[in-house]
Amino acid sequence: VRSKNDENLSEDEKGLRAIPEREGEKPRVVHLDKPAAEKKYVVNLVKTFMGSDPNHTVGIIAAKKAQIKTYGEWLASEGIAYEQVDPRSTFSMAKPGVKVASAFGAKGLEFDRVIIPMFVEGNFPWGHEPKDEEAKVEFLVKMRNLVYVSMTRAKSSLIITYCGDKGSRFLGEMDPDLYERE
Repeated sequence: VRSKNDENLSEDEKGLRAIPEREGEKPRVVHLDKPAAEKKYVVNLVKTFMGSDPNHTVGIIAAKKAQIKTYGEWLASEGIAYEQVDPRSTFSMAKPGVKVASAFGAKGLEFDRVIIPMFVEGNFPWGHEPKDEEAKVEFLVKMRNLVYVSMTRAKSSLIITYCGDKGSRFLGEMDPDLYERE
């Protein structure tokens, strides 16, 4: 995703980009037909991950802070304990389990497994888009960087989900050889 930013970066800025080396399964992008199906898929995925290794951390990353509540409700409705990653909350990255964070709040953190639900226009990128062309380009560079940060929080697996007719425009910018599509 970040490679689309190259045309807007100086050579020095391009040189500063570090691409983390990861081992693990190939990332997956999962397209579901309805919001209820996406919720069910994400909840079942969390159950599977925690059932296979309760010592793992599973990060669910939200584009916006408002989504943190939604994802928390998804988990709570199925009796899944989770911690909200927020500077004002008491959470422990050393403690295994499910963590729900915003993309900004996840910066600098790592999870064994990461799920990025609702990967659609309006979330990635946010619905607000500047009208001025230069500001629009700068906005999209920042949004790609936010997507990159979200994706690179995963140590061993990354799953991106979306539902409906159209996912984020960033899906079209991803190299299809680097992920599996479900």
